[in-house]
Amino acid sequence: MMVIGFTAGGHCHDDHGQRLLSAGAAVVARSAEELSVLLMTSEVQPNTKWQEADPVAAGAVR
Repeated sequence: MMVIGFTAGGHCHDDHGQRLLSAGAAVVARSAEELSVLLMTSEVQPNTKWQEADPVAAGAVR
């Protein structure tokens, strides 16, 4: 599975991208536009099981 880090959130500090790379992200997108390009040009496939799952039950939403 390819992991893409995303640092466009206002809560992200200057070192957030490097921390994501150190934690295993393959690449880091600094904006929604960069993320869109990465998703369109990579081999990332949608995870339909995740899309069908209940995010609350899966612990993704609290």
